[in-house]
Amino acid sequence: MTTNKLKALELFAGIGGFRLGMANANIQTVWANDINELCCKVYESNFGKDSIVLGDIAAQLRALGIEPEV
Repeated sequence: MTTNKLKALELFAGIGGFRLGMANANIQTVWANDINELCCKVYESNFGKDSIVLGDIAAQLRALGIEPEV
């Protein structure tokens, strides 16, 4: 029997508390985003370079061709 490992996206990730909880539950974070530069620096210091995307989530969605309803 094959089981799929659960994966999560972190929106408004802050410094990564949600990621720690998900890791404890054996859920892999595959993408994280926050608009706050200091939070992103702390997040990267905790989880590695390029572990989080800095910027407005609406702009990230637009870059993917998705127009957010605001």
